[in-house]
Amino acid sequence: MSIFGAYLEDYHLIKIIIPLNTTFDKITLVGDSISTSLIIEKQESFADELYLYTRYEQNISLHKDYQVKINDNITYHLSLGKITRSKAFDEEFYYDGPLGISYTIEQTIFRIWTPVSKEVILVLNNQKHHLKYKEKGLWEISIKGNLDMLPYYYIIRINEDYIKCLDPYGISSSENNEYNYVIDLKKTINLENRYYHQKTKAIIYEANLRDLSGNIYEGEASYLKWLDKLDYFKGLKIDYFQFMPVFCFGGVDETIQNNMDKDFKYNWGYNPIQYNIPSGWYSSNPHDPYTRINEFKQIIKAIKDKNMGIILDVVYNHVFKYETFSLGLLVPGYVYRTNNQGFLMNSSYCGNDLRTEAKMIQKFIIDNLSFLSHEYGIDGFRLDLMGLIDIETLNKAYMTLKTHNPDVIMYGEGWYMDTTLSMDLNGNLGNAEKIYPIGFFNDYFRNEIGGYLNGELGFICGKKLEPKTLSDLLTNASMSIMPFVDYTQTINYIECHDNLTIFDKIKKSLPNIKTEDVKQICKLGLGLVVLSKGISLIHSGQELMKTKQGSDNSYNQGDQINHFPYENINTIYDLSDYLRNIIDITKKINLDSSTSIYYKDYHYELRNKEVQIIIKNNFEYENIYFAPLTKLIFNNNTQVDEECESLNIDYPGIWILKK
Repeated sequence: MSIFGAYLEDYHLIKIIIPLNTTFDKITLVGDSISTSLIIEKQESFADELYLYTRYEQNISLHKDYQVKINDNITYHLSLGKITRSKAFDEEFYYDGPLGISYTIEQTIFRIWTPVSKEVILVLNNQKHHLKYKEKGLWEISIKGNLDMLPYYYIIRINEDYIKCLDPYGISSSENNEYNYVIDLKKTINLENRYYHQKTKAIIYEANLRDLSGNIYEGEASYLKWLDKLDYFKGLKIDYFQFMPVFCFGGVDETIQNNMDKDFKYNWGYNPIQYNIPSGWYSSNPHDPYTRINEFKQIIKAIKDKNMGIILDVVYNHVFKYETFSLGLLVPGYVYRTNNQGFLMNSSYCGNDLRTEAKMIQKFIIDNLSFLSHEYGIDGFRLDLMGLIDIETLNKAYMTLKTHNPDVIMYGEGWYMDTTLSMDLNGNLGNAEKIYPIGFFNDYFRNEIGGYLNGELGFICGKKLEPKTLSDLLTNASMSIMPFVDYTQTINYIECHDNLTIFDKIKKSLPNIKTEDVKQICKLGLGLVVLSKGISLIHSGQELMKTKQGSDNSYNQGDQINHFPYENINTIYDLSDYLRNIIDITKKINLDSSTSIYYKDYHYELRNKEVQIIIKNNFEYENIYFAPLTKLIFNNNTQVDEECESLNIDYPGIWILKK
């Protein structure tokens, strides 16, 4: 592709690229009722190209056409250059009004933001309508009549090219995101203000909708197929479901849900395409724009009827394909971070990084979170690769959500990511104080308790920890090591969708271990996650010794690897019983920083004025004696109330006593 042409680099700077040997006497800018000569300020030559830098002192309207003429015989359309990445562009075209559709029975208003488009055409039910430019990049049209259920998309003209584009604020879609639909949200299930208010220590249960309903014995998945199992999950006494990405994503064919189909594809969903629209892959009818919405709302309603909350896993660090993402098409050069050479950054390792610090990307993120909170009653959000999202956006998002739900939960992966945004300006762990009370996944807890990703053993597999270290992990929210403001910022976990399951990690670390002994270690791991100060996260199936057959990255590996192990409920039920019992009892005790911890023989003891807790992480035999009138209230399996003078123990576990 030839790069010869004229490019708007900044409001008054035009770069012209012509063949090196071109002779020129006059350069003219023509368009929008003007015709004026351009003065060359600088020239550069590269190989067979000549770069001319010219300046035009008046404002150029970015939504109008201009041409640059050279000697009256060469004409270039004035195309977009670097201007959309400038601070001035960001300031001038910030639009703080509504976008997307505004539907009533009498009319629908269509609004889309694209400051640099020369034309915007709405294709509604195969009929074309031209939008009018309003202000600050807004294009708008109002169409009379009841447009419910009509399909639509946009055709925009960027420079001289006509491009098909979806509505980035669309609220429903055809299968596989071919076009959007006008719908009436008042016809869907009303979940406004149906928030879950969690008043004690939160227990979060991470799950994937496909895995909950699409196991190898059923073949297909849907939003609703697993709801008959909801009582099982309620019985675990968890507070929140954290669903992995639910809204439209790539990597699957929404019309192919049966894993027996030769064209079936599985994906976790970290490939965002349309942020406001539930995925059709989970819908019983992906062709119908209402079904996907109502079925997802049915899930939410059913869960909240059981007095549990919903947290959504959302992805704002990258998109599926930058070449086709609607916002990127609407404003080329604006949406993604680039390096000094103009190439896309790829700190997300997904081909692109969203420029969250740009004002209209920030607005898009906050608008999306607000929509999910308000329309779907979502109680909290887990932010994928939060270390790539700027602090200002995170804080504004949290404060906005708090106006909807004072008890909203936000947390994410606070890794230090190498990006164009300065480290002190993004949501990494080092900036915990700046975005308090937004929380972080506590990898220090995961590593020390569950084991390191490199195979180094963790505490539950027998690693001896200094009492001070274990005390910090369990009673002080890791704050001697991690820069948390308080315990509400730590998400304690040893297993999540990423990496090995804890069962697989134990089997890999201790290859000769007996299955019954693995169960004891898994039980200890669950107990420590729940017991620890902070917010606890459990991966679905962790309480059933879920295995992924040794896979440490199963994002596209199908149902056989990823399915929820319902088949284990009747054979490993004692772990499920253990989880519900230890959740119940730990919510009744308080392990604060006044708790002392000691190492004696082969076990650890935690003591405060309320309780004495025995923690053992090995298979060494020992006899532990207690003071008179001591009562055992948790026996490493269930709640009890019995006098206890001593314990004979030769396996890992947790015992809780009270004087």
